[in-house]
Amino acid sequence: MPAEQWTLPQTSVRRSLKDAIRHALTQLQAGVSQSEKPFESMDELPGLSAVQQRRLAPEQDYSHQAAAIACGLKHARAEGSLSREVVCLVAPPFSGVQQALALFSEPEQSGSIEDGGEGWSIILPPDLSRPWVISELADFWHRRLAGLALVKELFRRIANGSAGAGIVGCSSWCWQYWGHYLESAQMSPWTPAPLDSERLGVWFTHLASGSGKSTVVARMAGDGLYVLPLAEIDEAEKTKAVINANTATSYVT
Repeated sequence: MPAEQWTLPQTSVRRSLKDAIRHALTQLQAGVSQSEKPFESMDELPGLSAVQQRRLAPEQDYSHQAAAIACGLKHARAEGSLSREVVCLVAPPFSGVQQALALFSEPEQSGSIEDGGEGWSIILPPDLSRPWVISELADFWHRRLAGLALVKELFRRIANGSAGAGIVGCSSWCWQYWGHYLESAQMSPWTPAPLDSERLGVWFTHLASGSGKSTVVARMAGDGLYVLPLAEIDEAEKTKAVINANTATSYVT
């Protein structure tokens, strides 16, 4: 039901009188009882085993609650009282709604909402204590007003430093769009270096040598100048050049 329609359940007159009489009797009994009563200390009582705990206080089965939520949303959509694609379900703490919604990934729990019985995808919060990577930002939004909210919130958290350490990969056309949409966002993007003649030579040498197993010699047909191998450079510069060439190649492809 809509949250603004929620009210406390009314207590019947009969129930109120019954509770009042019980409370009065309890007070009378407390007045005539002894001030001190012998009791047995519970400090030395043995703890319950796991089997005993499951038998005496079994874990609640939230599948019925999940099915009830699914049916309730289905009826609300059919009646027209729920028209939004996304519904916010608010409940008091420890009401079991969290555990019930976690079962929506099982087809038998969520199939009553949409035809086909497909399970829902449970979205969990990322572990921001570890570095994270988004390989392509364009996969996280739809080109409509409601579909931009996720990326806008991501940029807001990146800007204020609350997103942790991460890398966001983004195609140039996608970044061009967000650059116009969020003109005030100063994200200072980086991009791989271009393939200049030196990096092309390093890349071709790496490809032709078969990861260092063979050496290829190539010369210009007109003047006989060497194309491959390149001029000798130290190992540190060679490794750096190979990394830069491979990075630039992946960018071009």
